[in-house]
Amino acid sequence: MGRTMYGVIDDTGVLQYGQVFVQYSPSVRSPSKKVITHIGPVLVTKNPCLVGGDVRMFTAVYQSPLAHLRDVIVFPRYGPRPHTDEMAGSDLDGDEYIVIFDKDLFLNDNEEAMHFPKSIAPDYDTPPTTEDMIDFFLKYLSQDSIGRMSNAHLIMSDRLGLFHEICDGIARKCSIAVDFPKSGEPAEPLSPLEQSDVVPDFMQKSFKPSYRSNRLIGQLYRKVKKVENIVELAQVIPFADTVDPQLYDENLFDTHAHLVKSSIRLRDQYNAKLQQLMDEYGITDEASVVSGHSVTIKRITDMERDDYSYYHSDKIVEMRYNRIYDSFRREFFMEFGEESDFIMVDAFGQRGIRWNSALITKAKVWYAVCYGKRVMCPSKFRSFPWIVWDLLLIVKRRILIALKQSSPSIANPTSARLTAMIERFCESNAQRMKAMVAELTDGPSKLEPFAQYSKRYGRKLEMLCFVVDNWLSSEGVYEQSILRREHGITLLLQFGIGILHGKHSSLDLINQLTFLTPLVDGMGDEESEREYTIVAGMGDILISFVRYLASERFANARTLSMLLPHSKNTIGRRSLVLTKPYQWAMLNAARMILQVAFRTFHHLALTSTFEALHLEGGSEAWDFGESDMPTVIASDVCTNNGINLQRIIAALKKWCGVKEIMCRALRRDQLMVSSAGSITARQCLQRLLLIDQSRLIDHICSDTIPVEARNESL
Repeated sequence: MGRTMYGVIDDTGVLQYGQVFVQYSPSVRSPSKKVITHIGPVLVTKNPCLVGGDVRMFTAVYQSPLAHLRDVIVFPRYGPRPHTDEMAGSDLDGDEYIVIFDKDLFLNDNEEAMHFPKSIAPDYDTPPTTEDMIDFFLKYLSQDSIGRMSNAHLIMSDRLGLFHEICDGIARKCSIAVDFPKSGEPAEPLSPLEQSDVVPDFMQKSFKPSYRSNRLIGQLYRKVKKVENIVELAQVIPFADTVDPQLYDENLFDTHAHLVKSSIRLRDQYNAKLQQLMDEYGITDEASVVSGHSVTIKRITDMERDDYSYYHSDKIVEMRYNRIYDSFRREFFMEFGEESDFIMVDAFGQRGIRWNSALITKAKVWYAVCYGKRVMCPSKFRSFPWIVWDLLLIVKRRILIALKQSSPSIANPTSARLTAMIERFCESNAQRMKAMVAELTDGPSKLEPFAQYSKRYGRKLEMLCFVVDNWLSSEGVYEQSILRREHGITLLLQFGIGILHGKHSSLDLINQLTFLTPLVDGMGDEESEREYTIVAGMGDILISFVRYLASERFANARTLSMLLPHSKNTIGRRSLVLTKPYQWAMLNAARMILQVAFRTFHHLALTSTFEALHLEGGSEAWDFGESDMPTVIASDVCTNNGINLQRIIAALKKWCGVKEIMCRALRRDQLMVSSAGSITARQCLQRLLLIDQSRLIDHICSDTIPVEARNESL
C-alpha cells in the first residue's frame, strides 16, 4: 500500500517537474540486495498535513543515474516551486514523506498548494550563553502551541470543512508554530472563532462535550470502537493455564532441585517488577505490557493522546519492560558467559542461537517453575519463561523432528475445542435438540429443505443447526426482528452449499467453506437414500459461518432470498419466497444479524472462548462491562428544559437497556456520564448522548424512541 521514506533532492538533474524516483526494499524489517522500483502514479504527503494541497500526485519514473538510491523518495530540482515546499512548506532537512501506491487512494487532481509563511531566525552578534539557552527553553515550554493548534484545525475542519477560510488561517499559524524551535518566533494565539467548545467523538476528549462526527474519520472511529469494546472485555478474561507437555518436565524438580530453587527466586523478582510497572500505569493485564500495546493505561495528562513525541506513557512502559526483559535474559546466560557467545548468523543473514544441553535444561526449568503445579506461584503471570523463547522453540523443534514431523499440525486448536464444545452442548440439551429436529422434519412447521438435508447428512448437520438456532435465539434476534428459526437455519444451509448474499470477491468464493452437496433434480431413489458425510469440522464450519454473517458484504446485500435450489422451499404450508414488503423487513433484520455476528466473531477471535455463542455457563452476561471513557455533555440539557435528571436517566435506560447510568457534575456546567451494561446497550447510550440535545429532550417529552436507539449502524 505504501511506505514512509526520507526525502532527498535529485543532484543529477535527470528528474523533471512532476516526477519522482521511488525505489525500496521488499521488506522493512530485513535488508536485501533486491529492490522494487515503482513506476507510475504515486500519492505523496507529509506531516503535518493540514490543507488540501499538502497531498499531491506525482509520476514515479526510473532513471539509471539514481539507481543507487533506495528507501528514499527523490524530488526534482527543477520547477517554479520545489515540490517539497508545496507540502506543508517542507525543506528536506530530514523530513519524512508518506508515499502511497494504492490506486484506490489516488486523487484526480492536485489542489493548489498553500504559500506558508516563512519564519527566519534572528542573527546574533555573540554566541549564545547558557542563560540564553535556558531562557529560550523556558520560552519554548510556555509558548509551544502546535498541539493545541493542530487539534483546533482538526475540530474546525470536521465542523466547517477542510477548505474553509478559518481552517486555512489555523493552518498558517500551525506552520509558524512548527518552526518555532528553529526561528524563536511564536505563532499568534487562536482567535475565539478558531476555537470550539465541543469536539468530535473520535478525539475522545474527557473534558469537553462531544458531538457525533459524520465525516469519514468519525465513521472509521466508530467501527474501530466496536472492536475496542470487545478488546476491553477480553482483557478481564484470564488466560487458560494450559501446560505444554512437550515443554514441561516434572522430573526436573527432583533432578535439578538447586536450579529450581534459584529459578523460583528469579521468577518472583521478575513478577514483582512486572507488577510494579503495571500498578504505576494502571495496566490490568500482563499481555498489554509484554506486547507493548495497552488499551487502558494511566497517562501522565489527558492531553498526552495528542503527544507524538518519543517520550509518552506507551513508549516509557515499553522501554521499562525492555530493560526488565534484558536484565533477566542476561541473568539467564550469566553462568554460561555472555549471550553474544551463543549467537550465530547463517548464510541468509538470519540470527540464531547456538544451544547446548545445559541451556535447554535451564530454559525448561524456567518453564516448569512458572507453569508447574509442584511449586507455589503467588501471581498469575506466565511470561517469565518466554524471556528465553528461542530456546523453548528449539525444544519444540527437536521433539517434532524426533516425531518425524517437519512442522506443527495445521489443525486449528480453537476449532477443535469448539467442535468438542458443540458435542457436549448438544448432549446436555439432547431433548431440546430432538424437539427442534422433530418440529422441522415432521411437525406442522416442517422446513422442507432442512428435512431433505437432515435425511442426507444426519446428526452432524442437526447439531450445527441447533447451535446456530440457540445462538440467534439467545441473542434476541428472533424476538427483536422478523427473523425466525427457519430463516436462521436456511442461511446456514445456503452457506453450506456456497450461496453467499451480497457482492463477494473471487477470493471470497475461493476461500468459501462449502460442506454440503446441493440437491439435484431428478435424483433417483437410490441416490436420495444415500448418506453423505460432512468432512469439515463443526468448529471450522461455525466460525466460518459467523465470520460470513459479520461481513459488510452480507449486511449490504440488496436482496435476501430464502430459497435453496432443487428443493421444495416451504415451511408447513407457507412458501419461503418473500414478498417485497417482507423482503425489506428481512434486509433490516440482516443488519441486526451483522451486529450480533460482529460481536460474537471478534469476542471468539480475541478470547478463544465460546461464551458469545452461548455454549458455556454464564453466557447471558458475556458482554457485560463498564464504559471505558465517560461522555461529557452540557448540564443545561436538564436545567433549561424543565426536565429533571432522573427522568432523562430513566428514559435513556429504557431505550438502551443499560443497567446503570452514573452522572457526575464537572466545572463549566458539564456532566460526565458513564454506564454499565452490555456492549450493545452502552454503544446505544453513546449514540444517544451524541445527538443534538434539543432533539433528545423532544423525544423524552414525547416518549418516542430516537432512530439512533434502534439503528446500530449509526
